[in-house]
Amino acid sequence: MRRPDNDGAYKVSDHGQGLLGRGLSHCVLKHGFVEGVTDDGMEAFVIERCKARSVPGQSGDGVARGEKVWNQLMGHVTACTNHEHRSHGVMFRGAYLNACSSALDEQGFKACRFGSDSMDHLREEYDGELDPALVNPEAPLELLKAWIYDAEQAGLGDPTAMCLATLGPDGAPRSRMVLCKGVDGTAVRFFTNLTSDKAEQLHADARASLTFWWSDMDRSTRLTGRVTPLERDEIEAYFASRPRSSQIGAWVSDQSSPIEDRDALEAKHAEVHARFHDADVPCPPHWGGFRFHAHEVEYWAGRPARLHDRIRLTQRDGTWTKARLQP
Repeated sequence: MRRPDNDGAYKVSDHGQGLLGRGLSHCVLKHGFVEGVTDDGMEAFVIERCKARSVPGQSGDGVARGEKVWNQLMGHVTACTNHEHRSHGVMFRGAYLNACSSALDEQGFKACRFGSDSMDHLREEYDGELDPALVNPEAPLELLKAWIYDAEQAGLGDPTAMCLATLGPDGAPRSRMVLCKGVDGTAVRFFTNLTSDKAEQLHADARASLTFWWSDMDRSTRLTGRVTPLERDEIEAYFASRPRSSQIGAWVSDQSSPIEDRDALEAKHAEVHARFHDADVPCPPHWGGFRFHAHEVEYWAGRPARLHDRIRLTQRDGTWTKARLQP
């Protein structure tokens, strides 16, 4: 990496692969540009307050490689690359920049900033689309499975991440991110520590909602329904498929319970690691999961001028109906 040249621009010619290998989809750079071609043939690109996109080995419209970009708002540009992907009739953006402020700072690239303290200027112009014909009342979650697959193929980080909302003992909503571990029929499966706040809340009140959000595809899916506990054989079969480090972590954490400090947590980890040294890690009795049964599903796609597409499926008396909602 080279430091600023005489006119203040940053030039990166040998870190393209490192930037592309990160897990986030965009960052904001001031007076900075990247040029070069990565080892896998993917073009690096110029960015300035924009989301950059890329496809392997293909140049196209946008800012020419090596061109300096000054402190100006460029919006959504494809710098030196041209990314276009269609799935289920919908064109969406790929998340290929995969860089963030902390990641760049680790490499000594100090030009990455996230703007002023005000958030008023942060605005996305959406260009998604949702074909109502793809929303099938006879198979309410088929499009959800397709969208998760699309997000995986597009290289988005954690394509199965979803926000789980529950009701606390005071009736107030609580929410947190969990990972979807299966979609079957009208049900979504996930796993958790059964001593956690979310598990205790779901045992007390089975009502819940899930929200999926794929920002670089301008897509979201929201589900409302109830949960039922998973059977023990299903829980243990999935637990056996987890990485060993995750299996050990399930024994270490009394999830949602207070702990003195990080050192105490690390000490617990060392003890559990020693306990199962050279042995299979069994599924803890306090580890389990739930099956979320949807009775309402809404598919959302961001559109220009905030005229978003919203299609809602609702189940009543065993029958699913479909309606378009105003944005």
